[in-house]
Amino acid sequence: MAVLRQKAGAPSSWATTGACLLLFSSLLVQLPADTHSLCFFHGQAPCLYKGKRFAPGESWRDANCSKCFCLDPLGVGCCDTMQLPLDFPEWCEVRYDAQACELSLVQKAHPSLPCVNNLQHGWGSGRAPEQPPSHPAPEMPPLGR
Repeated sequence: MAVLRQKAGAPSSWATTGACLLLFSSLLVQLPADTHSLCFFHGQAPCLYKGKRFAPGESWRDANCSKCFCLDPLGVGCCDTMQLPLDFPEWCEVRYDAQACELSLVQKAHPSLPCVNNLQHGWGSGRAPEQPPSHPAPEMPPLGR
């Protein structure tokens, strides 16, 4: 019967795996709070990504603007932090800046102008974004007793 022995003081593979998952979880916490991330894992140890070797704990952005982490000895974990807005007026369009890894919502007729004041407001909530009224609302007469 073969018995596997571990050197005294050397971490077990389960301990190392647990430590890496804990590291990955703590790194995810560092992503912006309003980000809804889709994460995936490249089970290739050592941390080799697109031909480049990374050090344990090192992070970087890939060509698709995903945030990636070296989780040695497990491999590379990446989280997609870019989400397209779903609910926006027909007269708007999404612009993507690959160098800055940013999305913006602009007016189709005037691309230098934003579509709404805040891209975060109401997107994905099922509500239409608030638009400023084009004219003041009429005042209501006081209620009689």
